[in-house]
Amino acid sequence: MKYRLMDLLACPICKKFPLELKVFTESEIQPPKKINRCELYCAYHNIEVSSNVSTE
Repeated sequence: MKYRLMDLLACPICKKFPLELKVFTESEIQPPKKINRCELYCAYHNIEVSSNVSTE
């Protein structure tokens, strides 16, 4: 699963956001040339994204 998916997922029962991500294994891949910024929550850095931060 990719970290950026955590920006979209919420619990279907209680609507809790963000969900807690538990990583068991990681594999390195080549990063894309352009990185899409998270909208609300960055699971990779485990922080909420501020609404006043530039996305470019």
